[in-house]
Amino acid sequence: TKHKERAHHKVARKLHVKPSTLSVASLALISLSIAGLVAYQNMPKINFNIAAKRAGVSGVMPSYAPAGYHAQKEVGFVPGQVTLNFASNTDKRNYSITQTKTFWTSESLRENYIETLNVDYQTILQNGKTVYLYGSSATWVDGGIWYRVEAKDANLSSIQLTNIINSL
Repeated sequence: TKHKERAHHKVARKLHVKPSTLSVASLALISLSIAGLVAYQNMPKINFNIAAKRAGVSGVMPSYAPAGYHAQKEVGFVPGQVTLNFASNTDKRNYSITQTKTFWTSESLRENYIETLNVDYQTILQNGKTVYLYGSSATWVDGGIWYRVEAKDANLSSIQLTNIINSL
């Protein structure tokens, strides 16, 4: 009976390499492709961690983004502050999360920031944090970090805003 040659043996013969070399090279190429895809998908998180380190902020990447939004790859930072922007997948809506080193307490945040905005606000207790809600935005202080979720044109629901707060 005639032995049927395997496809990778035919390819290896045409490329003038051993079949085992072709197998190793194929596996390496697949592994690199998967690693590249994982790195690409995690680019916002990688960039956020680099920016937070450069800014000197022990920032937290949110584990939640509302459906239809994605984290931008570029992360803004200045000493003591890092800002992550989220954009809608379908239109120009967006929101941002800014994390700033602070010595403020919840009370000094209210006095020095919230009350200067001249907006109606609501105070809620969320996971032991005093959170100030105003419009579709929120701000709070936790562990020496001042968090601001600013969503003026994103029209986030209170559930989405709460989920963002809880993910930080």
